[in-house]
Amino acid sequence: MIALPKIIVRRLPSHGYREENGNRRCDLELRSDEQDDGTFAVFIRQNLQFVENFSIGLRYRADLPLEAITLMRYNGPHGESSRALDGHYAQPHIHRITEQNSHQVAHNHRNAIARSLTSNAGPGALGFLRRRKRVEP
Repeated sequence: MIALPKIIVRRLPSHGYREENGNRRCDLELRSDEQDDGTFAVFIRQNLQFVENFSIGLRYRADLPLEAITLMRYNGPHGESSRALDGHYAQPHIHRITEQNSHQVAHNHRNAIARSLTSNAGPGALGFLRRRKRVEP
């Protein structure tokens, strides 16, 4: 999903950045012709007082009522060394979704589909999916 070609379909604000909670912010909505369901988003944040403290991330949101999944995030130093013994937060660093995270995401998606089915098709649909091990009880 990270490597899929994407195009920008919306930018907020349309020009420049907005200031909010002590940060410069910009959000981009992306689509990929190779991913039929869902959208991608890029978020950009930069601290106004400590400009080296930034965050740029790529999220994916399925066409289901789920929260977005952060696939990767690039961060500048947060200016703190007490949160990690290795100084992780005091240096630029990258967070990437792991295989374990992706399994949890798949689990959440299956359960969201089941909830959607039961709200539209009744409780029998959920029992059907549980019997076939497609969703957790």
